[in-house]
Amino acid sequence: FVLMLPILLGDVLHPHGDFLARSRWVTVFSVELVLYAVGTVFVIFMLVSERAVTAHKTAASMDPLTGMFNRRGFAEATGRIIEREASAGRPVTVMILDIDHFKSINDRFGHPAGDQILREFAATLTNTLRMTDLCGRIGGEEFAALLPCSMDEALIAAARVREAFATSGVVVDDTPLETTVSIGVAGGPAGTQLGLMLAAAATRRCP
Repeated sequence: FVLMLPILLGDVLHPHGDFLARSRWVTVFSVELVLYAVGTVFVIFMLVSERAVTAHKTAASMDPLTGMFNRRGFAEATGRIIEREASAGRPVTVMILDIDHFKSINDRFGHPAGDQILREFAATLTNTLRMTDLCGRIGGEEFAALLPCSMDEALIAAARVREAFATSGVVVDDTPLETTVSIGVAGGPAGTQLGLMLAAAATRRCP
């Protein structure tokens, strides 16, 4: 309606067919049309650019094999949670989780079997922990989780993860695999840095 308004106004204001006046309104309409087209292209370009940036940022933060956060994404996401919990004076706890005998699985059955184990463990970890807990694959067969809870609650959660993975029933080439995981748990007062807690948890890993 806005685009057609100059021509309608031309008909209303000059009903007797003043060609010069009508041509002015047509010119205004043409300029509006060009501006509309340029503006539309600009808006589309901005939307596409924003989506592309978001997609690249997401890809840089995710592990493509498991669909979990990678080390970078995990650090960024947990930083926000630690800050939030610290402002409320609540503690957080971290887990370091290593799949046992992972190298021997790769050596015996090949890397596709290793990838299967990684995906199975990622699913087990995600499904066993709470929605408020944050998980990530931080390297090789090493995973980490941040839990906004006390140490006692985290130890109970770690036991659930061990049991769930041990009973996951992974089979490779008709061979049932023993699936166990070593877990270290550490916590700290509100605002404790992620790196400090991960280092402490790494020294406490036990099967």
